[in-house]
Amino acid sequence: LDLRRHTLRDLAVNEYHKENDMHVLKRLKPTGLRQGVARGKRVLNVYDRAGIDFEYWRRCQKECAVYFLSRVKDGMVFEWLYEMDFDLEDPRNAGVQRDERVHTKNNISLRVITYIEPETGKVFEFLTNVMDLPPGVMVELYRRRWEIEKVFDDLKNKLHQKKSWSSDLTAKRCQGQLIALTYNLIRLIEERLQQEHGFTYIFISHDLAMVRRACTRIAVMYLGKVVELADNHSVFFDPGHP
Repeated sequence: LDLRRHTLRDLAVNEYHKENDMHVLKRLKPTGLRQGVARGKRVLNVYDRAGIDFEYWRRCQKECAVYFLSRVKDGMVFEWLYEMDFDLEDPRNAGVQRDERVHTKNNISLRVITYIEPETGKVFEFLTNVMDLPPGVMVELYRRRWEIEKVFDDLKNKLHQKKSWSSDLTAKRCQGQLIALTYNLIRLIEERLQQEHGFTYIFISHDLAMVRRACTRIAVMYLGKVVELADNHSVFFDPGHP
C-alpha cells in the first residue's frame, strides 16, 4: 500500500509454501523496493516485525536510499548510545516518551522511539534508520501502516478475494495485479465522486480505532452535542476536548 497516494501495488508473490517475508524482500533486491520512485528521493518501507534484517536494510540505505520503519521485537538487545531531545511543544510528538540512538551487535546505528498510545496507555517501541524526522512523524507513519489492515478487509469482504486462485506462480501474479488494479479503480471512482459531485461518507461509530483509520475529518459528540470538529490528526494527537 502506497501511503502517500493510497494506491495498492502488487509487490511480489511467494515462490514456495510459507516463504518468509525477508526472503521475498531480498529476492526483490534494494532497487526493486524503490518501486519506480525517482532518483534523489528517499523511500521508506513501513514493515511489521517480520521484516527486520539490519544488514539488509543497511545495504538498501547505502545502495538505493531505501529506509525502514518497524517495531522492536521481544528479546532484541541493543547498545544504548544517547537520548535525543525533541520538541515537546510540537503536537505531532504527543505521546512520545523517548527518542534514542542505539547500536546493534554489528555496529549498525538505529533509532528507537518509545511512544504511549493516549487512548489506551499501551506502550510501543518503534525502530528505524531514519534519523532526521520528528519522532511523532515516525509514529504517525507506522500508524498509517495499520490502514493496510483496512485494505485487506476491503479485499476480502468487497472483492471476495480470500484465497489464491491457484498454486501456479503465473496465476498468483495475475491475481495480485488484478486485485491491485481493481482496488485502485474503486479508489479513483470514489475520489472522482467526491471531487466532482461533493459526494462524501458519514461514518458513525464508538470504535475509535476504526474512526482513526477510516475518517479524514471527525466530529466529537458529548451529551448529544458536537464539542469538537477537526481533522484526524488533530483529534487524536492534539484533542480540544477531554
